[in-house]
Amino acid sequence: MIGEKLVQLRKNKGLSQEKVAEALNVTRQTISNWETNQAMPTIDKCKELSKLYNVSLDVLVDNEVYNINNTNNMKRTNIVLILIIILLIPIIFIILGVIAFNVAKTNVETYSSISMNCHLNNHDYILTYDSGGNFGCDDCEMELYEELNNLIEDLPISDKGNRIEEYFNKNSGYCD
Repeated sequence: MIGEKLVQLRKNKGLSQEKVAEALNVTRQTISNWETNQAMPTIDKCKELSKLYNVSLDVLVDNEVYNINNTNNMKRTNIVLILIIILLIPIIFIILGVIAFNVAKTNVETYSSISMNCHLNNHDYILTYDSGGNFGCDDCEMELYEELNNLIEDLPISDKGNRIEEYFNKNSGYCD
């Protein structure tokens, strides 16, 4: 109730009913009536009470007592927080964009295909292999094809060419 609030505010300021009545140009009985909820102050008198007690008008009808200076500090704090959030949102989106770009970039596989000319026992072979795991050998007999395919099947593409050359060199052949 407003009466209890007025008593609390007056006592917080260390004022008597007489001093409040004097400051507001009303009788002590008027202050007593307000504080006992037998009468209500007018809006103009509420404004004067607000100034006298250094509180906002909301305090007179609200259950919590705020100091006007604290309210202003809270408003400033809220404005600062809002500004920080507004500044952080673009930074967060930039960071998320960079992360998404890097994830997408690492998930893109580059496809490469390599051809080699190799010679063995007076035969010329064109060997092809790619990053997709495909292997081809033009004019290879089935046995040679399977042997070479098994030899390079589980290797990364960067090692396949060396392994093929080693095979041909061990068998008295060569690769260009």
